[in-house]
Formats: sequence, structure tokens, C-alpha cells
Amino acid sequence: MALVFGVAVPLLQAGRVLLWGHWPPMREVPIDLDGYLAGAILVWGAVLVTRKAAAGPFLLSAGWGICCGILYRSFFEQLADPARHAGHELLVMPVKGALLLLATVGLVGSVRSGFAVGR
Repeated sequence: MALVFGVAVPLLQAGRVLLWGHWPPMREVPIDLDGYLAGAILVWGAVLVTRKAAAGPFLLSAGWGICCGILYRSFFEQLADPARHAGHELLVMPVKGALLLLATVGLVGSVRSGFAVGR
């Protein structure tokens, strides 16, 4: 799941910027790069887990935590803004909610496996 999520999040971010953003997003660079960073950490963590490296679950926890933070802010910010409940935004909101749910499941799973490795 981490590998798929780690590849999908940067692709979704790139699609969002290309479709609705402005390129290059000079004033929003840190905000636009967070999805790529989270994806890279998830992919790296997934590779380490498949190689049975002890750091794998901990890196996955970090990646999932970053994804949860990004998606939490994005989802609830959109949910709180009634102006963003129409058009394509109405389709984006459930996708963000589903991604937030998956990221939360991934975070809980990676933290649990990290505790199992630590014992």
C-alpha cells in the first residue's frame, strides 16, 4: 500500500498543479513540494521494508505521518469552506477523505509494525 500511495500522491499533486495551479508556483513551493517529499519517503520506506531493514517501519511511519498531516489540513480546510463545495471541488473532497482514511490506516499499521520490530 505504501508503494502505491507513494507513487500516487506525487502524481496526484502534479495533476493538481497542472490542471488548477500555476507553474512554476514560486510563492507556494514548500506547499507544492510536500506531496513529493511524502511520496519519496513512503517509497523509500517500502523498499527498506521489503529488504527487511530495521529502519523500514519507522521510515514508513514518518511518510504516513506526513501524508496524514497534509491530507488532514487539505480535507478539513476544504470541508470548512462552503465556497469549495461545488463543481470539481465536490469530486475532489471525497477523494481527499478516502486518501486521509488510507493514510491513517497506513500510519497505524506502520507504527504497530515498528513496535513489533522494536521488541
